[in-house]
Amino acid sequence: MGVELFGRLARVTVAPIDGGDGLDASGLRTVFRVSKTATSEPNAATISIYNLAEASRGRIKAKDQAVVLEAGYTDLVEQVCVGVIKRVEHRREG
Repeated sequence: MGVELFGRLARVTVAPIDGGDGLDASGLRTVFRVSKTATSEPNAATISIYNLAEASRGRIKAKDQAVVLEAGYTDLVEQVCVGVIKRVEHRREG
């Protein structure tokens, strides 16, 4: 159900807004930061997924992709963020 680290889990699902097949990035190292505001401005999230295959990277580059971020612990995983991908960057590290 995701990468386990001291009982913590994170799961990212990316799918076309029109309802096509999605990509489940469970099992990959995922790092995220969600900035919530008290104003009417939209909240923002930065999600990094490591070791994504080239075919998977190609699937998330398309416009109008919805993203769902879920996180929690082994016995309780909650939805943290739902949104639309605005920018995708691919970087090789190391």
